Amino acid sequence: AGHFETGCNERRLPGISVMKRRDTIASEARLDAVRCGEESALRDIIREFSSLVYGIALSTTGSEADAEDILQEVFVGLPEALHRFDGRNFAGWLTVVAKRRSLMVVRAQNRRDELEFQAGPSPAEPSEDRSLARVAIERALSGLPDLLRDVFLLKEVHGLSHREIADALGITESVSQIRLYRARRALRKALER
Repeated sequence: AGHFETGCNERRLPGISVMKRRDTIASEARLDAVRCGEESALRDIIREFSSLVYGIALSTTGSEADAEDILQEVFVGLPEALHRFDGRNFAGWLTVVAKRRSLMVVRAQNRRDELEFQAGPSPAEPSEDRSLARVAIERALSGLPDLLRDVFLLKEVHGLSHREIADALGITESVSQIRLYRARRALRKALER
């Protein structure tokens, strides 16, 4: 493959070639254009792959609303996510991205259901007190730096392992563990005030 100028810091995705199958015709130039933020290239990719992503999300979550949300999240984050694309099979890679995001949604729903079941209606704690506690927690979470909040939510709400978090965020497992520790410490301090 010959070199061409991308207009985006002269950086190319490693080893991307035109895919063979009809549904995976994402060319090297189009993916580079998406990575560099060109909206028309992103629209082309969305048009071509939205049914694939939506189908995976719908079959995993069983919810049309969740599938639509996942579809939007995957494609909104695509330009940044392409920095982690290994260049082999775009449709296969996108399938994994959509499946991971879908599983995160399912895990989060399962955890919410589990927490609601465990908490149940508590006569000792009126719903107004729970609402105030929830507001305090949400405020404390929103005060965390994005780097810490992302790891905390992926671990504590979505139930991902440190390995899965590392893969999703492009960091190491030890960095994930350190960020989780710092997030918990910062939350404790914020809630003690």
